[in-house]
Amino acid sequence: MTCRGVDAAVERVDLSRLDEGEFPRCPHCGAPMRPLVLLFDEYYDWHEAFQAHRARRLLDDADVLVFVGTSFSVGVTSLAIRSAQVSGARVVNVNPERAPFPGVAELNEGAEVVLPKLAEAAGVAATFPSRRPGPG
Repeated sequence: MTCRGVDAAVERVDLSRLDEGEFPRCPHCGAPMRPLVLLFDEYYDWHEAFQAHRARRLLDDADVLVFVGTSFSVGVTSLAIRSAQVSGARVVNVNPERAPFPGVAELNEGAEVVLPKLAEAAGVAATFPSRRPGPG
């Protein structure tokens, strides 16, 4: 969790009183803590822990970008697509739905089908957990 007031991540947070409506507080300033997640009105470079600068550098240096199960409707996917267009990186979409733009290698099956095949083809020993049964 993180505190926006001091821009610091906290390793351990006591969540034992959440059911009673008591939210954890920052040990530095006393402000309410929040999960270290990106909310819709925020930007990736607002918090050092997101490492946006590192992600941009890696995107710029990539030869291939593989998207798995995305709708391409969030900012980071737009950033990655623009980076691939500039650098000439190939773009692969692993998703039953087609990507909403041209020039993409489409692997239109579920990730649980495609990713083990990709790992095997790449000579990577990988195990993928089976899906947990749904309720009922």
